[in-house]
This record gives sequence, structure tokens and C-alpha cells, in this order.
Amino acid sequence: MNASRLLEIINLLIKEEAKSDIQGKLNDLNTHLANLVSQPADPTHQKALSSSIKKLEQTIQNTVDYLQPAQIKLLEEIGADEYFISDMPARITSLVNENLAAPAVAQQELTEFIQARQAYIQKLNQLSENLKDMGVTVSSLEEGKAEIGFSLPRELFENNFENLISELEVIKRIIRAFSEATTGSVEIIEVRQISTSDPLIFLGLDISVIVALGGAVTWALLTWEQVEKIRKIRLESAQIEQLQGEPYEEMLDITIQKTIKTAIDNKTAELLEGIDEKSGRVNEQETHIKWALESIIARVERGMTVEVRVLPPADKEPEEGEEAEEALQVYRELEEISGQLVFPKVEGTPILALPSEKPDNKDRTTAKTKK
Repeated sequence: MNASRLLEIINLLIKEEAKSDIQGKLNDLNTHLANLVSQPADPTHQKALSSSIKKLEQTIQNTVDYLQPAQIKLLEEIGADEYFISDMPARITSLVNENLAAPAVAQQELTEFIQARQAYIQKLNQLSENLKDMGVTVSSLEEGKAEIGFSLPRELFENNFENLISELEVIKRIIRAFSEATTGSVEIIEVRQISTSDPLIFLGLDISVIVALGGAVTWALLTWEQVEKIRKIRLESAQIEQLQGEPYEEMLDITIQKTIKTAIDNKTAELLEGIDEKSGRVNEQETHIKWALESIIARVERGMTVEVRVLPPADKEPEEGEEAEEALQVYRELEEISGQLVFPKVEGTPILALPSEKPDNKDRTTAKTKK
């Protein structure tokens, strides 16, 4: 995570805290708990405590719903998840239930948590000011714009510079395949921002291309979910002595290959629906799209993640008509895609072969199961 990215997530948390006032709700809850400590038999205090817990629960859920999966991952990286999106209401309820005979103990623990959270928020505010004083700025989107980010795990290029260049070439060819299929031309790719650690590069593209790419990544995640279920069955069966060396394993291998091939064929056909066959390049584009889909799903398995950022245009004077509605629908679709980009944990040896670094016209097997 670079300094600009850190400042972006810090500012997001400060803004979200101002809007949701989780700290204020925690303080209210603590007051009701203190009242219950002083008058444990008073049902009014019991009801007030229960009501304040429900309010906090709803507020935290709203925060979770507002954040994108990639933003939640960043919160976890800087330890902010405990103070913004963790199940605080369940934790408080558990504290109270565990100390029914001594509610003052629960109140003391809650007070300590509130103090720790307040100190964390103060650190966020101070860090935000310090970063700004150092000249760090946030790479912000313009209204009506979108961008797509690719994060490449170091295991994918083995910390080898030549391999990293090759991976960036693959990303370029994937984008080119979707750009041609979507707009009919190869557009210039704008570099918006770059982060290190695991290299993360945000790119500016035509919004229709980002929709197509984002849709392909969500397709890859759903397809991989199906493959993962079969893979787990295969791993479990390999532990059963009676099934070892039997055709059962081979059957599951074939099932994995068929599942991926069918998914790729169907998604390719869907993406090619809008292409004009008179161009004479449908077969070539079909090859490129298939290769791009194979490349995406194989890299998702190896830990590549994708993030979509979008900022819809401001509603100054909303236009009416079919075209205006279609334009708005694109932004809604992108926001929906962004919320679906939840990536699996990388586990075990990859079972999908990485395709060649550039598309060819051969009919390749897309899956390779390692025993």
C-alpha cells in the first residue's frame, strides 16, 4: 500500500465516522449500561440498553454495506476492522451476559474499548494531517469516470523483473481483447495510479470496457467457486484408501476440465454476441477472448485480485429519455460488479495451467489437475 492509498482509506474512515457516529452510539450504549449497573432491576434501563445495541448493530451493518470488498481488505491491513466493521454489538451482548451478576465488569471492559477506539480515531486524524503536510495527495476520480485495478501477487512473477513485465503484457493483451470485443477498437490505456508491495496498478479505460472486464472477473469467481467444490471432493477422496488409484479421481479431473471449458465457451459466446460478423475477424476475436478468460481465471486462482472504482456523474439536471437511462444503468452495473469482487484465499497447488503469454489459434486444454 502506498502513501496515497493509505491516505485515501484513512480519509474514507474519517468521513464514515462523521456520518455514522459509531463512537457516539457506543458512548450512549455505555451510559445505558452504567445506568443498569446502578439500578439493575429497572426495566427502563434494560430496554434502553437493548435498543442502543440494535442501533449500533444497524449502523455497523450500514457501514459494511457501504464499503467495497477491496476497501474492507484495506481496513483489515491497517487494523481498522476491529473499530469499524467488527461485530461490536455481539461482543457487548456477550460481555453483559457473561457478567449478569457483576455488570460493572462489563461496563469497565466496554469503557476501555471505547477509549481505545477514540485513541485510534485520533491517530487516524493526526496521520491524515501529517500525510497531507508531507505533500501526499489522494488520486481521486472525476465525476462520470471509472477505473480498474489489477493486483499481482509476487508469487505470480516470483520477484523476477522479466516475469513482472510478462505479467503486465498479459494484462495489456487481456484488456485489448475486451476493448476490441466491446468497442471495436484498441484504446489507449491510461495509467492512473501504481502501488507497490504486491504491485497494484489502476488503469483508465472506456467505461464499457471496464464493465465487460469486471463482468468477466465476477464470472471467473463464480466459475472458480464451482471448480473449488469439485477440487475439495477430489482432495477428500484421495485420503480414502479404497478410492485411490480408481477411475474416480480421473472422473473428477475430467469434470473439472469440462466445467471450465463449458464456462469459457458460454462466456465467450455471450461476449461475441454484439460483434459484427462482416468484419471478418470474429474467429480471431473468439480466440483472443477465450485466451483472456483462461488467463483471468488461472490468475484469480493464483491470487490476482481486481478492483473497480466508479464515480457516477452528479445529478445537476438529470436528462430524460432512453439514452440517459442506459447511461445511468452502466454506472449501476459497475457499482454492482464492484461489490461482487470478493476473492478466495489462495490455497494449495494451482490446478489450472497458465495459458501461453499470448493468444494462439490452437484448441488448448484449459485445466490441468496436479496429483
